[in-house]
Amino acid sequence: MPASAAGLLELVADTAQQLADAPTRPQFVRTAAAPQQMATASASNSGYGPYFGSVPDMSEVAGGFRLADVRDGGPAAKAA
Repeated sequence: MPASAAGLLELVADTAQQLADAPTRPQFVRTAAAPQQMATASASNSGYGPYFGSVPDMSEVAGGFRLADVRDGGPAAKAA
């Protein structure tokens, strides 16, 4: 693991050079999409907060919160 930005750039440059010098190009392999995992407060990949599976309605609502949509298979859909 590079300890600095310069180390990271050196790693990227070395990898690119190895790929350029290789006798054959790397083979593209299509894989199945990884299943989405439920984000927790301590391990969120979005950096925004917990995932509820809801789409907020961003119009102004006095004294409440309105949903525009609910994502299929998400926690909000399962709670409905």
